Amino acid sequence: MVTGFNDGNIPQAALTYQEEQGRQSFEAGKLMFMRNWPYVYSLASTDGSSVVKDKFGVAPLPGVVGVNNGVGVSSLGGHNLGMSAYSKHKGTALDFMKFIESEEIQRFFVTQASNAPVMEKLYDDPDLNKQLPYLSTLKTSIQTAMPRPVTPYYPAVTKAIQDNSTDALKGSKSVDQALTDMGNAIKAASGS
Repeated sequence: MVTGFNDGNIPQAALTYQEEQGRQSFEAGKLMFMRNWPYVYSLASTDGSSVVKDKFGVAPLPGVVGVNNGVGVSSLGGHNLGMSAYSKHKGTALDFMKFIESEEIQRFFVTQASNAPVMEKLYDDPDLNKQLPYLSTLKTSIQTAMPRPVTPYYPAVTKAIQDNSTDALKGSKSVDQALTDMGNAIKAASGS
């Protein structure tokens, strides 16, 4: 990534992009690659201002050569529903959850907003795959996803990674120094 910033393949402005700025820049043809949630597929395919409509695809995350066939691993997460134990309307909440998780509504969400379905069989549906060719890639990504590291120091670990990665991208630290400082900060955060 540092090389990409240094040689101009990644715009310097991308360093401060938030999710929507990244999506908009991708749709405007200013970014060659983008990592985002499945909802972007629908927007990039239908948005009137999208210059990448019909000119992009979805691929698995790149990974380490020789590990998992070079395919990266996504973080486990999704569209979660929950009900408060203190709710006075548990029956209504349960009915709503059943409605949202029904096949009809899951089909609606995937076709209208390209949200990831919660039903595995929808990833194998031939009609949906014809309409949304990224579904098989998304299914594999979900099946091979891993939970984020479990640590009571998650905010500090995240900050160590974010700060040192940003310093390397900005050029205020070498990649080697950023990795060393990152490792030291993670150890310090966990009291190791």
